Amino acid sequence: MKKYVFFLLLVIFAFIFLNHKSIKQDSLEKKKRENKIDLVYPSTDYKKLNTEINKYIDSKINDFENQLDDITRTDYYLSGKYIVENYKYYISYAIFTESFIGGAHPIHELFTINYDTENNEIITISTLIKY
Repeated sequence: MKKYVFFLLLVIFAFIFLNHKSIKQDSLEKKKRENKIDLVYPSTDYKKLNTEINKYIDSKINDFENQLDDITRTDYYLSGKYIVENYKYYISYAIFTESFIGGAHPIHELFTINYDTENNEIITISTLIKY
């Protein structure tokens, strides 16, 4: 009986190990006049998905840096992190960013993107709902 339980556990762990996809990420650390950009964001095996993620990250960086052009303070920041959910044919990312360029509180934003790995396309509301 112990042999069967051991064999079953071995099969389960092998299945999990073989089906687990490694999660890659990129990061960017940058300082400009002591203002800091510290972003961690996903990098995938899917070119179309990477393009959309990079477009979003680039826009956040450009917006932040453009707002700093006329500012002399040096304690502002842009930071970000993400979480991922993998499903059989879908990948979902939630990218959280926080920036501070003065004021009482930092600005928090959430960007989500969903990808169909089987059909190699970004999933949007209009993809899901046909009206």
